[in-house]
Amino acid sequence: MRSRATFVSLRLNAITIAVIIGVLIIAGRLVSVLVDWLWFSSIGYVDVFWTIVDAKVLLFVAAFAATTAALWISGNLALHYAAASRDPHPAKIYPRDEAQPFSDVVDLIASRTPWRLALLGGAVVLGSLIAAIEVSNWDIALRYLHQVPVGKRDPIFGHDIGFYLFSLPAYLAVKNWLLLLTLGCTLIAGTLYIAHGDITFEPAPIAFSPAAMGHGSVLFGLFFALKAWSYWLDRFRLLYAENGVLSGAA
Repeated sequence: MRSRATFVSLRLNAITIAVIIGVLIIAGRLVSVLVDWLWFSSIGYVDVFWTIVDAKVLLFVAAFAATTAALWISGNLALHYAAASRDPHPAKIYPRDEAQPFSDVVDLIASRTPWRLALLGGAVVLGSLIAAIEVSNWDIALRYLHQVPVGKRDPIFGHDIGFYLFSLPAYLAVKNWLLLLTLGCTLIAGTLYIAHGDITFEPAPIAFSPAAMGHGSVLFGLFFALKAWSYWLDRFRLLYAENGVLSGAA
């Protein structure tokens, strides 16, 4: 009885701390927005302020929706293919003849966790964090959507100069977002597979079930594809890279 009361008290304290932190973060953002509005209004550019706000809100909503959906899908696939989804008792890849502290703790947590709800919460939290990071690219999004050709081409690749001013920064931002998204999908899927016994650390070496191996292979394949795209984009950045005395391709 005492342990249950202690658990309830700890949970209430954690919720209270989380609410306080959330309120402080929101209050800080509101103060920053208010200061910006006052400054833009004082110089007669309030329309510019609202354009920036609209761009940030739309970018956050789009990034949050896409990120959360992708994390949710990846997590649901992990839950569907995990060994525990077919067995009420987490199945281990290797039988254990003696107690394994880490695995025993994981089993205890896994048996008492509402995984669908936990997955939704994790996807929302990670989606919010990644979307908050992407909001800083609001100006890149606006430049890409309203780009116009400059009328001159670079002598190396033959692209209009506008490609380097408007399109390339947007492609780099999308690439960075996809890398963060892949990392988030890997974290959520790996956590679920560990909790359901599809990835074991005891006894050594680390073992993976076929489901965990297949899911991980797809995510690593996406990561390497994104790295290949990153290297392809880096070619264009060489034209205005600073290499010592001169700028551009050396």
